[in-house]
Amino acid sequence: MGLLAALLLAPSIADAGEDESREEWLKNLDFRSPIRLGAGYSKIYRAGVTATGFEDEFNAVKLGDMAHLHVVFGMSGWGVKGLFDRDPQHRSFLGTSFGAGVNVRPGRPLFSFSAAVGPGWTGNNDGLLPDGLGWGTHLVAFPLYLNMRETLECTHGWFSTYILGGLNIWGEARQDFFGRERGMTVAMGGGIDLGRHFLTPIMHQVFTGHCGL
Repeated sequence: MGLLAALLLAPSIADAGEDESREEWLKNLDFRSPIRLGAGYSKIYRAGVTATGFEDEFNAVKLGDMAHLHVVFGMSGWGVKGLFDRDPQHRSFLGTSFGAGVNVRPGRPLFSFSAAVGPGWTGNNDGLLPDGLGWGTHLVAFPLYLNMRETLECTHGWFSTYILGGLNIWGEARQDFFGRERGMTVAMGGGIDLGRHFLTPIMHQVFTGHCGL
């Protein structure tokens, strides 16, 4: 996890306040680890589906004061039944994605758009080899986003840092090909950020005993 690595480096980062190179590095460092839950519709099964997933986004290139190019890795699961119901026909699939995108932050909100491609496994596959390939796009919006520097330094207080900063809404469209089973799946929902909601409070207490460095 990128956030965990950054937090493990927090003591050296905190002691490097007068080092301009590290200051600039920390200023541009940012990544997100959202966990998603939502619902949608799959043309593969011609039925409604429950959607779950996670992803890691890392800023790679600064495009301006408000925009960055990022790389993304993610994994999402889609199933005809609900989270705790087992579909006897195993109408579900797991898709992975590797890609890139652009995120823009015109103030407090952040908007992230990504395109990615990756292999997929259907619910009837008990092996390691994938059943097919898929690609898609997704859009994520963080209404009250805090970047990594603001999160580490707790610049907006503990409630924004640990709760509001990672809340997000998302939408995704994915086209998959599993032999004769092929089609588009679309979904939308909400999410939280693993690092901001869970790891940051723990690491702050370990390093400083309070919110911030």
